[in-house]
Amino acid sequence: MKNILQGLDLPPVVRNRTIPLEQKLRAEEEAGIARNVHKLQGGGVGLASAAALMRGSGQAHHLRDHFSAVFWAVVAPINNMAVMEVKTAYDLLRKEPKLYRHGVKLNARTAMERIDKYDAAVLDTMKENLNGDRSQFWLDYSDEHYSSLQHDLEIFYLTVLQVLTRHDIEYREIKARIITSHALLSYAVGMYDTFFRKIEQGYHVALEHMFRDARLCYVLSPWQAVADVLCSSKQPVDVDNDPNVRLAFQVIERHTISLERINGIGDTALGYNPDIKNDVYRNPMNTADRFDSSFSACFGKEVTPVP
Repeated sequence: MKNILQGLDLPPVVRNRTIPLEQKLRAEEEAGIARNVHKLQGGGVGLASAAALMRGSGQAHHLRDHFSAVFWAVVAPINNMAVMEVKTAYDLLRKEPKLYRHGVKLNARTAMERIDKYDAAVLDTMKENLNGDRSQFWLDYSDEHYSSLQHDLEIFYLTVLQVLTRHDIEYREIKARIITSHALLSYAVGMYDTFFRKIEQGYHVALEHMFRDARLCYVLSPWQAVADVLCSSKQPVDVDNDPNVRLAFQVIERHTISLERINGIGDTALGYNPDIKNDVYRNPMNTADRFDSSFSACFGKEVTPVP
């Protein structure tokens, strides 16, 4: 996992682009340490207190940097997967004028506009990396992640389509794409919540506020409205509990949090970006063993999407 961390040493997604949040936090903490050292020199702060403050600041840096890397290695690519599937469904939907109108059209456009803003924010974050521009690496990494799941995603879509076909649902190809993309978007939000909840429970560190823009609930909300209008039916069509649909989704869940798969994707992306070096980043939390243990603590064996 060490190779992944070379590329994904990144600050959080933030609204304010004037200064990267990670850099700002480091500057504030370093300034706080400097003030206390100054007081120490004047006799205002005891030696033990100043040393404890500096150790605490260093540990906070390590934890924040470490889980930022884990986030970008695991959770953010799931966001990208969901976003790509929503885009695919949207492209089909807007070609069908009988469906793409009124409130559906408004909500679908709103979802796409918010996706565009999210994508732009992610690229800004990549460019603001303290170790240099990582935008090309991110594009390669997220593309490899998405490409490696294409077969699983298509199987999931086909199982949903099979259920709709069984009930002879009109416009079933488009509706199946909407249902699958909605499920994946819900899964992305659920993974985000699971990740930060486990960090706070297991490490007693609250980091969620630093990544809030990466929780795609603001995309899920209008896309949910699209699904509610187009995919509701008077017939008893229970897609969620179809055994083939559930099995296909479980395969996606397992593959998105496979350490072996993530390592392979990272190696491939780094092969496209040989100029990335780990000369600046020095976080003792980011060893392979540390990554594996914190990964298991956050994701475990089972990950359940939000309802």
